Amino acid sequence: MSKNNLIKKYTLLLILTCISTVFYAQDKQRKHYFGNHVSWGKSSYSGSVYTKNYFTAGFDYALYITDITELHTGLSITSDKKLFLLSVPLSLKVHFLKYLFIDSGVNFNNHIGIGVGTGIGAEYTFKPGIAISAGYQLQWKFFDLFPQQKNSVGVDILNQRGIIVGVGYRF
Repeated sequence: MSKNNLIKKYTLLLILTCISTVFYAQDKQRKHYFGNHVSWGKSSYSGSVYTKNYFTAGFDYALYITDITELHTGLSITSDKKLFLLSVPLSLKVHFLKYLFIDSGVNFNNHIGIGVGTGIGAEYTFKPGIAISAGYQLQWKFFDLFPQQKNSVGVDILNQRGIIVGVGYRF
């Protein structure tokens, strides 16, 4: 399957998820969040001691499902000079102690893989609805999960750890 077809499928999945979430939100009158993020840090492949820098940028959409819990999704692009990775995350964020949060979830990527991640951070929302956040995240992304594919040599693991900063709007 070509890279363009995968990007189209992931984009369609993201659009359908956002549309269905918006319709659900209109019924329940929940708060929304739309914003973007950047993250950077160190990454290593398949347990290697060799690390390199990575950079990720993306946009996020979130929906409060309770007073302290949000469901997050979005689209992220990661680059580390060797790998281009397009990911669609789905995570749950829990707020506590007024400004702090923890989050955890899964992500699907364009290398026929899946990943898991977790993080901790702080978020502050100003009166007009502008929100800023910063945190530390750990992610493990697994590739080539289907060994029957041609030229597959097994599962590769990308381990990323770093800082994430976001700015968005709550409405």
